[in-house]
Amino acid sequence: MLSDPGFPTDPFQVLAARTGDTAANWRAAFTSMLRAQEHSVVIFAASNDPGLVDIDLSAGLPLILPELRGPWLAVVNVDGNGVLQSVHCGSAAQFCLAGPGTGIFSSDLGSSYSVKSGTSMATPHVAGAVAIAREMFPRATPTQLAALILQTATDIGEPGVDEEFGWGMLNLGNIAATLDPRAAGAFAFASAAQFEALGQFGSALAAQLGSGGSGGSGVGFAGQPEARYASLRLDERAARVGFAANRAGALWVTAFHGRARLGAGPASPGMRTRADGVIAGLDVLATEDWRLGAAAGYSRSTTHSRGGADTSEARGFHLAAYADWTGEAIFARAVGQVGMFDQTFLRRAIPGAVGTSATPVGRSQASSLAGEIDGRLGVTLPLAGHTIQPYVSFVGRFRRTEAFQETGAGIFSLFVPGSSQMQAEAGPGIRWASPAVDFGGASARLALDLGYARVMGSRVAGFDAQLLGTRIAQRGVDPGPDVLRVGSELVLQDANERLSATLAWNGRFQRRAESHTLSARLRLAF
Repeated sequence: MLSDPGFPTDPFQVLAARTGDTAANWRAAFTSMLRAQEHSVVIFAASNDPGLVDIDLSAGLPLILPELRGPWLAVVNVDGNGVLQSVHCGSAAQFCLAGPGTGIFSSDLGSSYSVKSGTSMATPHVAGAVAIAREMFPRATPTQLAALILQTATDIGEPGVDEEFGWGMLNLGNIAATLDPRAAGAFAFASAAQFEALGQFGSALAAQLGSGGSGGSGVGFAGQPEARYASLRLDERAARVGFAANRAGALWVTAFHGRARLGAGPASPGMRTRADGVIAGLDVLATEDWRLGAAAGYSRSTTHSRGGADTSEARGFHLAAYADWTGEAIFARAVGQVGMFDQTFLRRAIPGAVGTSATPVGRSQASSLAGEIDGRLGVTLPLAGHTIQPYVSFVGRFRRTEAFQETGAGIFSLFVPGSSQMQAEAGPGIRWASPAVDFGGASARLALDLGYARVMGSRVAGFDAQLLGTRIAQRGVDPGPDVLRVGSELVLQDANERLSATLAWNGRFQRRAESHTLSARLRLAF
């Protein structure tokens, strides 16, 4: 029995043993094993006799004493070619694995060394692996550590757990890989997907403020919205700027589709996001100078890691309010929203599970609350029927995700504590709108928008997942602090200025990310 002096207040022991044949020896062994069960992983060297029809009794004790099953490992011996050189795992396959035990240079009696072979050489390799795992996961129970050794073993022989080699060949590389930061990479997608959905929704809201005029929309990667468009036109009676057809209320509906990409980084394979949604709203107050309204909608976003191994899906329900004011030559606009998200994760790229007997797939579900406030202030400069609008914009957003537990991944299942993220961006921009062109009792107008923003706060999503009580710090990819925003919009309106349709495209470009969004809107004034 080996003690671990590094943890004197939390004793942990690795017991590597062979029992004798006498009744006294068996009674002593039973007593020792039962006493050690709460603090030890019991590792037994199986018989070296390959002629046995099943594993020997000592290594297979949990078959007759099930209470020993959890923190128990039986070890068989393979040579350098992976050929079994001892009894096979047999009935003990579920708690048995193979270790390298042939041609091992080992200490001998006295002070000499010699080359030895047998399960007594394979077992110390497994015992050393357990000790390493204990250093990595000091909060893990002996049962969990035994499971870690088995489930990280390389599958050899027949696929899956088999009677020849049990779980397979001991693999220290897989054990070390379990703390790879990429293990929690799928969860960092949550922030990007939720911010992306917020941005899509906010873009449609901003576009609604332009209905009946040359409104627009915008969306940014990870929910960093494009500069929003104010709806302005030159009043024919006097040179004052006001809303067209905004003296009555209106109902409107918008559908949007967007795609985004984030480049790979040292701890992330990169990701692709797709977002779709629908929004309906009502202008509750509309005058020549003011527009106030409320909206509700639904969004669905899917995220895939590069290669498609890890995926997530977020379904969001949004509530929002918006306001727009237009003065003689100054305009201001504000949009606020909250989103409640239910998100599911599917994690297939699991470090430490490469080439193993099982194919673990982690599944989890999380709930999040996110919100965004977006404002713009600018001036309107009419120029020969065209409209030029320099502006400054500000966006603030937050996300809070509740703690959740992964299932389905066996010993690799992660616990993810609650996390939050806050972010803001600000910058200048300019918008151009063409004069209205009449045709067949309707009119059309084109608008273009170009802007820059600087992102502040947390640009990188991070989740501190835990495996067997040990923290795995995961950080996503930094898309960059500088943002270029580009938008275009085509507005069609009937002669009575009561029915309008808008088609818009918006793009957002950062150093390691980009997004593109298409939106279509119908608005009916009454």
